[in-house]
Amino acid sequence: MAFRGHVDSCQQWHVAGWAADSQGNPAHVIIHVNGRVVTSAAERVPRPDLAAHGISEQGGFSFVFEQPLDVTERVEVLLPDGSHLTGSPCTSHQARLRELLDEIRPEMRGLEVGPLDRPILSKAKYSVSYVDHATREELIAKYKASATPETLASERIAPVDIVWAPGRTLADCVPPGVKYDYCLASHVVEHIADPIGWLQQIALVLKDGGIVSLAVPDKERTFDHLRAVTPPADLIDAYVRQITRPSPRQVFDHITSVSEIGLEARPASPALIREAFAHALGVHHSERYLDVHCHVFTQASFFEVFEIVAHTGILPFKLRRFYPTRTGANEFIVSLQKCSAQPEEIAETYRRTDGNIFGRLKAHVAALNPLARWR
Repeated sequence: MAFRGHVDSCQQWHVAGWAADSQGNPAHVIIHVNGRVVTSAAERVPRPDLAAHGISEQGGFSFVFEQPLDVTERVEVLLPDGSHLTGSPCTSHQARLRELLDEIRPEMRGLEVGPLDRPILSKAKYSVSYVDHATREELIAKYKASATPETLASERIAPVDIVWAPGRTLADCVPPGVKYDYCLASHVVEHIADPIGWLQQIALVLKDGGIVSLAVPDKERTFDHLRAVTPPADLIDAYVRQITRPSPRQVFDHITSVSEIGLEARPASPALIREAFAHALGVHHSERYLDVHCHVFTQASFFEVFEIVAHTGILPFKLRRFYPTRTGANEFIVSLQKCSAQPEEIAETYRRTDGNIFGRLKAHVAALNPLARWR
């Protein structure tokens, strides 16, 4: 009997797709990592979209890896006859990891902020401590009611080694005297009310020359696509006021402005405006923490904003390396390095136009959109 199938997504923690026999019935898949079988019983996932192609809606599959994949690991998804699904072998996760882990090695001591149920680094392979604003038990309770399987699996939230609660410094939360080589944060910085203060806190626990690696959502590829980018004044305001929770402004803007990709701009409904206002009042009059995207960046705006902020002398990191948004991805990656250079020298790193940063970014965007214009 003939089989067919397709790997739709392969990420560090998850592989998914569909498989069927020649009659359109669901087919089992066998998943290998570096040649070793990890499962032949991937979870069945209903896929109504398959029916239009004569395939059972039960032909979808999904599998979550016990540990996040490393940059050296290759995933193969095989059909019952031993043939590969289209898209297998899977190596797409490797490109992202090479960028995030640029010069970060397993033996180095580091922090990963906000791993939740999808840590980047495996504690079995890296000397890493997980940091979050609450304990694992508190995070499970927080997300259990609101999360969906597509967004977060509360039962798989990783144990938290260091609780960095709002209002406390990171230096007070880590073991006394410990300095780290790096800090990794994927899709975290946009949730931070005061990113500059946050980076300063991280700098205090890093060694000289320590690395901060950030995966930053690209406004154009996320539900923030209709929102205004964060101006320098917003970062300065949050820093001066030392806010540790999303502000009423940030909450109101997020609720009234996020929208699905592909939708055109339209005014928020009166009901949504009232809801957003109620939440804004709620965070103002209480200690409530409402999780939103406090800040919005495009690839270009990130550099423009951080160059201006660097001139103030409050940014302890120079730009070390930049990786533009990859085709099919929704993020760009920046590598920052702790330094004690003069503000003008740090600002210059965010303004460089050599091939390593803006030159490569311009070429990348121009390839996607020949009409793209840059200031």
